[in-house]
Amino acid sequence: MKEVTIASRAAGITPTFSYYKASDLQANFYNNVFVINGLSANGFVSPIAANAFSYYRYKLIGQTVTNGRTIDKINYRLA
Repeated sequence: MKEVTIASRAAGITPTFSYYKASDLQANFYNNVFVINGLSANGFVSPIAANAFSYYRYKLIGQTVTNGRTIDKINYRLA
């Protein structure tokens, strides 16, 4: 992985919450529940978890076929 930050700026006397690197927010969606340190002590349910249909609503917004394989573009939001 390579990450390059060109610039960063914080405004205010005491910034309440910020991550300066995307690598700090890495999450493995293949785990049913994942934790992002510093964001919440509770876990987040992955959108591809076995029980995800209880937490998210899904909408198919497009399909393409590349090299004989169908690729679905799906939008999801919290239920």
